Amino acid sequence: MCYKSIFKVVGLTAVAVVLLVGCGSNPVDPSGNGGDDQHNNPVVPPDNNPVIPPDNNPIIPPDNNPGGGGYTGSDGSVTYGGKTYRTVKIGSQTWFAENLNYDIPNVTTDVCYGNSADSCAKYGRLYDWDAAMIACPTGWHLPTDDEWATLIDYAGGGVTAGKKLLSTTVGGTDDYGFSALLGGAGAGGTIFQLVNVSGNWWSATEEGGSRALWWLMVNGGGINRASNAKIANYSVRCVKN
Repeated sequence: MCYKSIFKVVGLTAVAVVLLVGCGSNPVDPSGNGGDDQHNNPVVPPDNNPVIPPDNNPIIPPDNNPGGGGYTGSDGSVTYGGKTYRTVKIGSQTWFAENLNYDIPNVTTDVCYGNSADSCAKYGRLYDWDAAMIACPTGWHLPTDDEWATLIDYAGGGVTAGKKLLSTTVGGTDDYGFSALLGGAGAGGTIFQLVNVSGNWWSATEEGGSRALWWLMVNGGGINRASNAKIANYSVRCVKN
């Protein structure tokens, strides 16, 4: 599946990034063995075809195209693992308004991007799917694919929802206070990429025994979902039971 038709693209290199992420649906499978020919993209492309665009052609929208807007409604909160998280009600659902940053005891597959504590503080932790399934506090859970779809539909569908859900700092309008950031992705605690290029969030919905569905947003507003190996490290947003 390719996302070119719905992603807002800036520059030719950004097109290449979107296609690399969207086609094959496997940007962070370090083995390159997703189970079929559709999923054989390795996490690190050849040097002559980098995922990260060069500095002279960034994916970040130009200054004359800021996100603008911003949420002006009320927030809730929940304290978990010594940290207080903002929550926000969007339609019939109540979501964490920031990525989870909970270090699960006795689990080694929840990591900070680049193994940097500063990244965890800014973007939350990155979890493999098994860790993501047990990461949320009591009364909350990792959203299913259908629950993600409900959120996207409420925000206007795939063409417009990304911009409305992204933080104003990354080209969004943050209409509902969801404040999505582009925390990147990882694999195995050693491979990291796409920070400030895409945000990636697990769903609880499996696709076969070794894969699960995840949702992707890019700078400026593109959004879609695909599947990947459960060993990938993605962000977690909790939704209320």
